[in-house]
Amino acid sequence: MLNYNEIVKTIELDPITVKDGEELKFRIEVLKYNNKYKSQLWRVETYRITSAFGNNDVSDEECLIKDSLFLENINEDSIENCILKSLQYIEDKLLTI
Repeated sequence: MLNYNEIVKTIELDPITVKDGEELKFRIEVLKYNNKYKSQLWRVETYRITSAFGNNDVSDEECLIKDSLFLENINEDSIENCILKSLQYIEDKLLTI
């Protein structure tokens, strides 16, 4: 049998402005596994995309990029505690940028 994690909650944070003025956008997914909850962080990045069909169309597209710098060791008994710990961890890390 294959093991899996179930996404039980997804939240999108308001943009966070860091010291250099850059705005960062994040999404947190809370995953359930073995009656515990862990989170994974996704960063919203904008990429300029050029059409591959030769018509020179260009568009700015938002993409989700898994951010492995944060949230690796969060393991909680409830969804709420997982979210709170994740938010605190992000806040603590971003204050040092």
